[in-house]
Parts: sequence; structure tokens; C-alpha cells
Amino acid sequence: MKSLEIEVDQKSEIVQSILSASSNLVTKDDLSLFQAKDSSNGNSEAHRSEKEIPSNSIMDVFPRKNFASFPAGANILQSWTSPTWTHHLKSQSMFNNKRLKVEGNPPITVLISHLSLGTCWSFAGEKGQIGIQLTRVIHVTGITISHVSRFLAYDIRTAPNKFELWGLGFNGRKNLDLLHVGAYDIEAAQSVQYFAISSSQTRLYSKVLVKFRSNHGNPNLTCVYHMKIHGETREKLDGIGNLPEELDYLVPT
Repeated sequence: MKSLEIEVDQKSEIVQSILSASSNLVTKDDLSLFQAKDSSNGNSEAHRSEKEIPSNSIMDVFPRKNFASFPAGANILQSWTSPTWTHHLKSQSMFNNKRLKVEGNPPITVLISHLSLGTCWSFAGEKGQIGIQLTRVIHVTGITISHVSRFLAYDIRTAPNKFELWGLGFNGRKNLDLLHVGAYDIEAAQSVQYFAISSSQTRLYSKVLVKFRSNHGNPNLTCVYHMKIHGETREKLDGIGNLPEELDYLVPT
């Protein structure tokens, strides 16, 4: 029990460290204030109604269970995940030839980001992937991908575009099943976008892999803000009251 408490405390520290980094960043209220001031200059964008501005909240209109929640026990499968983007800056000092290494946020950010500008995980180029250990063994019904609003993004081209969702079955088979092929639309009214699984797959999955095939035009890096994996648990599908004994869930929910 003591080791469990320590691990839970460590999870809380990671969550707080990432979320606190964006505490002073631009908010939706800041955007509204800017639009109000800019309207006096006749800027046409300032005349958009609030309903036309995409929401930057990760609360869905129709809430769905999220089985990729880090605080609830989900985690990143590092061996399935692309390296985090890094960049080396030249020193400005003539007496120091060392190069400063700049590194993006860790992949776990994808499971906890609250969509403040900069709270994303980035990988080099347009193609990459991320593996997720789910909190439960589920029948996957959908995926939600969220990005900072195009009205706030410094470079919306880094948003993911075409992607694939794969599932690793829980029945001992090693192969992955392709569950969905989709594309994140940066021109859509909402920056939080839900994709239903149209496949008739009935298998149960404990892990998923999301492969990003392209972004919206930035050749250097792709930024992924937040993802959710939705589904139904085996208990609901089969009427089984107990969780599988072979899975040790860290967080009871």
C-alpha cells in the first residue's frame, strides 16, 4: 500500500508540473478581450460571434468515458512511441561553443493536456506514432483528438492531419487490428473532434497505437495536444463483474 501511495504521488507531481507550465499563457478570456479592442479598428475577424469561435475546452458536449486518462491509470508505451522532438541552438557567446538542447514536452502530455498553448507533445517531421496502455480492457468505440484553437495557435500547420487507430487484442494474439482511419480538420468549428469507430470489430483491447501519417504543412515537427480513447468495458459487454486478475490497475475508479 505504501508503494502505491508513492506512485500515485509521483503521478500527481507529473500532472501538476505540466499543467502549471501553462498557467500564464493565453486564455479564451484574453482572446475575447483582444477581439473587443480590435473591433474598433474594423477588423472583420473581430466581428465573429462567440459561437463561431471554436471552444478550447476538452469537455465534450456529450461526455464519454475516457480510457486513456493518465490520472485514472493509463500510460505511454515508450517502445511504441516516437522520440520527442529536440532542437539544438547555437550559443550566442563567442567564448562558449556549446549548443543548447531544447526538448519538447514528454508524450504523457497527450493524456493530461488541458489545451493551453504549448502543452503538447511534439515529434520530428510529419509522421510519428504513440502507444497507450489503457486503464481497462475495452471494446473501442471512438477516439477524440484535440488541438489548440487555430485562433490561438502560433503555427496551426503543426496540427496532426491524417491518422490511424490500431488496437492490440487482449486474447493473446500479437497482431494489431486497424480500427479507424481519419483526419483532424483544422478548419472545423470545434477544435475538439470525436471520431466514431465504424469497424465491426468486437475484440477487446488493452493497448492502442495511434499512427500520424501527416500534419497540416510543417515539415519540421508535429504537435499533439490531447487524445481520448472511448469504449465499453468487458463487464458491461459480457456481464462480468470482476476485472481480469492479470491486470494490476494502479488507480481504482
